[in-house]
Amino acid sequence: MEKQSLVHTKPDSSDEQKAQEAQDFYADRPALQVVAEAYSKVIELNPTWFPAEVQVEAFPLIDRLIVLADCPAERAKLFRAFAGELPLEVVYDMPCEWQEQVMSLVLKKKVKTPLDLVRSIEPRLLVTYGDVERMWHDLASRIPWHDDSETTKAVLSAMFVALLKADRTHEADGQTKTHPPILTYHQFRTRISFEAWQKFLPVKTRAEVDKARLEAEGDERTFKAEDEVKLITLEAIFHDLPTQFFHPATILCTEKMGFDAAFLKPEVEADKPPSSKSRTADQPADEQTEGSSPKAL
Repeated sequence: MEKQSLVHTKPDSSDEQKAQEAQDFYADRPALQVVAEAYSKVIELNPTWFPAEVQVEAFPLIDRLIVLADCPAERAKLFRAFAGELPLEVVYDMPCEWQEQVMSLVLKKKVKTPLDLVRSIEPRLLVTYGDVERMWHDLASRIPWHDDSETTKAVLSAMFVALLKADRTHEADGQTKTHPPILTYHQFRTRISFEAWQKFLPVKTRAEVDKARLEAEGDERTFKAEDEVKLITLEAIFHDLPTQFFHPATILCTEKMGFDAAFLKPEVEADKPPSSKSRTADQPADEQTEGSSPKAL
């Protein structure tokens, strides 16, 4: 696929012009927005499977600064917030390597933490100027498909909310451009095991869906996957279904963003019917018996 990273057409343009070009570039690429929004949730929750320390190992400080090499204003803002209020004119022209040495010392002396670092750089900037496919790989490859914790499900939920978002618009050449969602509700719904859907969603929820479908048919209206998912709500779906059953949809969305999904296959047999050892819809995740969790990646 074509690398989705911004190279300014006029490197000597003003900071304001670069910021506008970056904003337009980001707004015209939904895949970048999805990855940035997923990282925002990861940074907010700092899950144990992808904590700030691991994020910095996967995307080192020097690489983050080099990615922003053409954005001295952004690097200066980051440096001053992280390492102190040196005069802007000094920091502005400071090479990436010098900035990295000072900021690394701040980390080494524990004046600041890796979490401070990842929270100091907007994911929007990193996906715009950096290797967005690498960033997605770093995140998705670490999702623990055996883990049904609230944190893991919150990250997945935020990820799929971004993937299903249908109202991404921006102005281009005096016209409003609207992007379709990366993932449709039908694609999301059909990538979830039908047996798992029946097993883990509460009876009351499934009854409400049946009622709404029959009422729609009686009124000669269509009742699509989008109607079903919105009736149940994504929040409820992620609450009720074990994490492993969102693995096939993650493979699909990775491919639809134009990324190589080989790293996600085929470790988790998430599209198979749940075994008798799987937790039931009425059994909380923290009450699972040993050996009941799906196989980890």
